[in-house]
Amino acid sequence: MFNQKKYFRQWYKDNREHQKQCTKQWAKDHREEQNKYNSEYYKTDKGKVAAQKMMSKRRGLGFCPINEYFEGYHAHHISQNFVIYIPTEVHQSIPHNIWTGKNMDKINKLAFAYL
Repeated sequence: MFNQKKYFRQWYKDNREHQKQCTKQWAKDHREEQNKYNSEYYKTDKGKVAAQKMMSKRRGLGFCPINEYFEGYHAHHISQNFVIYIPTEVHQSIPHNIWTGKNMDKINKLAFAYL
């Protein structure tokens, strides 16, 4: 019996270089479309949350939200992994740093008020 899944999986393994070339060429040919799509996507709520997750990963932090995202809210890390969404004005009102612990107790008290 022909197993289509196995066949394509093996084909992709055998033709990896061909796939890379095709992908690169497609990206070159459709750059403007992708840029337009990305700019529209990152303006949506779902796109904003995705961008926050990417930035957290880049900084070496986890991203497990405790409450829901709202427009005008920032993601505040209360620890290495957990995030609370708080209003932007509150998040920017106290300078804090998760790595040094500077003012984390003060900002976390304000953040827990929004749960």
